[in-house]
Amino acid sequence: LELSPADAPKGFWHQSPSIIRSRLQSPPPDKILALIRHQPYRGGFEPAQDFPHHVTPKIVQGSIPKDLVGTLAINSAGRIRVGGRMLGHWFDGDGYMVTLSFDGKSNEARAFGRYVGTDRFKAQEEHDRNKNTTDDVNYEPPLAFSGAWTKAGTGKWYENIGKIPQSPANTAVMWLPPIDPSSHPRLFALCEGGHPIEVDPITLKVIGEERPFTSSPSALSVERMASFFSAHFSHDPQTQHIYNHGYVLDPISSASSINLMKLSPEGYLLQQQKSEIPYNTFIHDATISQNLYLYFVCPYVIPASVLDM
Repeated sequence: LELSPADAPKGFWHQSPSIIRSRLQSPPPDKILALIRHQPYRGGFEPAQDFPHHVTPKIVQGSIPKDLVGTLAINSAGRIRVGGRMLGHWFDGDGYMVTLSFDGKSNEARAFGRYVGTDRFKAQEEHDRNKNTTDDVNYEPPLAFSGAWTKAGTGKWYENIGKIPQSPANTAVMWLPPIDPSSHPRLFALCEGGHPIEVDPITLKVIGEERPFTSSPSALSVERMASFFSAHFSHDPQTQHIYNHGYVLDPISSASSINLMKLSPEGYLLQQQKSEIPYNTFIHDATISQNLYLYFVCPYVIPASVLDM
């Protein structure tokens, strides 16, 4: 983005609001722009924009090691506001995935990025298209989804009856081997509370819909995961098995538990078992040893009334 000579020393955010708004798909509301100008790091939290195409930078010095061939994929929250409406927490932000590919044999690198087309992201886009739009950057539109910290609609309680937080696909990624040896490896976007979402590793478009891993189709009876799939899985370097956990939502049972899972290297559910925890709390991460699966129980209690909210 080019800056006018007068504003160049201060940076992009110190240009006139009209110039900023003409160059961004989702320009900041007046109050956010004022905060960014006061604390420039806040500009890094502004909504990302989809790459129009893959970017292949020109290498002007040095070269990529010839044995470096592959793709790094990462994801995080691409936007934490919709129009002038701030989400309740950046953990609720819509997932945005970036890939950085290296080919040392041809000495080329490519970068690409776009929002993960989750059900909630598409619902909000459709909602915004169907409703009366406005050019007012301060307008706070109703939300077509709910998050763990974000209320749907305009935030009123009756708009959120029966609403379950939807996956933002914004925390981690997981690669699985290709189903067909001639095809690409499989890429999944993960979040703290939701099921894996598969995306095309080239276009980053969502493949199918959000769904839990299941046992192999060749099994006598197909079993599906009994919980969500945490964003923090463990990978056994010897057996290539995948281990993970998920909080069990059981409105009938009064006991609190998490679901421990073992998956094949291809991503098929091999085994799962509930493990009771002494009280309601968040199990953020876990680790494995050769013989044990270990998870840390945080030493604070979450009241049932809070979970109900």
